[in-house]
Amino acid sequence: MRNSDSLINLIAALCAVQGAMKPAEKSQSNDFHHNKYADLADVWESLREHLKTNGFAVVQPARIVEGNRVEVETILFHTSGEFIAETLSALPNDQKPQSIGSCITYLRRYGIATLTGAVARDDDDDGEGAQGRDNNRLPQQQNKPQGQQRSPQPPPPKPAPKPALEVVPKLHPEKLAILNEKLTKFGATNPGLIKTLTLKTIGVAVLPVDMSDEQYEQFIAKIKTQES
Repeated sequence: MRNSDSLINLIAALCAVQGAMKPAEKSQSNDFHHNKYADLADVWESLREHLKTNGFAVVQPARIVEGNRVEVETILFHTSGEFIAETLSALPNDQKPQSIGSCITYLRRYGIATLTGAVARDDDDDGEGAQGRDNNRLPQQQNKPQGQQRSPQPPPPKPAPKPALEVVPKLHPEKLAILNEKLTKFGATNPGLIKTLTLKTIGVAVLPVDMSDEQYEQFIAKIKTQES
């Protein structure tokens, strides 16, 4: 936002405007949103007398800028010489005069509302025309006749169960006793520590009762290496 060096008089006068003005009447209908809205004339009608009484004038120059965007600067001048200004821009749906004009009107309305605090409750048709939404309305969905309604789809089939993992043969009681004795020496007295130790030793986290003979021999060989 641009503004003069001093804003003392302007702010005092703008406070008076905002204290007196009322929300703009919504005199127009929006077919796209199915509601009523306040257009630029309605917003001006709610502001004109209050701006005049408190020494304000509004200037809104418009221009086309890079990228075919429409830009409108709203300047709120006060009789003290102070001013505030803000610039808004939007991209019209095309470069036809009607679309550009709609975009300018839209930006003028929001520009003056932005600087004064005027109420603009709903998007107006200027914005719709600028963005081309009126031509892109989707038809309302209609209920199908009772006889044409789709029947509910059956639930998808459940995935086939995965084959069970091969059961590791249980270790011979004598070998199990030797293994438990070795594990106890290393302080492995619970399943978690045992699995951690076997994982570090033979690369498999397995309890003694689930070891194969081959895993047992590998484990004993590793333990003997560490003991020596």
